[in-house]
Amino acid sequence: GETFQAMPVADALPELGARVWALGFPAGVRTVNITAGQIAGFEQNADAETAWLRTDTEFNPGNSGGALVDRDCRLVGVPTAVSDNVE
Repeated sequence: GETFQAMPVADALPELGARVWALGFPAGVRTVNITAGQIAGFEQNADAETAWLRTDTEFNPGNSGGALVDRDCRLVGVPTAVSDNVE
């Protein structure tokens, strides 16, 4: 019987260097974890469309599926992968 408000989605990609916050439930933590960072770059797909946002925001195991939001609390991305490999 609960009703929840939807999180608004940003109408444009954030700019390089824009502040963002990651929200999620990392493994072993019983509360929402919030970390801050900035947009560090973009990666494109074969059609030259932005497919991935790169950020220096700290992500912890279990944060996948959380929300990446901008300063206006609009959804700009969904953390889906963490990689220790930096090329």
